[in-house]
Amino acid sequence: MGRAFTDSRLRVFRLIVLPMLYPYILAALRSSFEVAWKVVILGEVFGAVDGVGYMLWLAFSSYDVSRMLAWTAYCAMLIAAFDHLVFATIDRRLVRRWRR
Repeated sequence: MGRAFTDSRLRVFRLIVLPMLYPYILAALRSSFEVAWKVVILGEVFGAVDGVGYMLWLAFSSYDVSRMLAWTAYCAMLIAAFDHLVFATIDRRLVRRWRR
């Protein structure tokens, strides 16, 4: 339908295809961000001398469950806050613009 009313492929892509891809792109970005955090923390567990992963490893090796849960909650809150502040804001702006 878009090609029937315009000759510009860029316009069809920008106004029809891209808005349809927004939810999938944002979902992929959210998942990638969370997996990246897990990889960074795991890397710190095995090879760092400071950081969240190292602190988790110290708590685990000393059987300090409360400190392990505290660091895990810290990571979860940090990821949730970033998700809410960054990705949700982008999502609201793009969807609002698309629905107009």
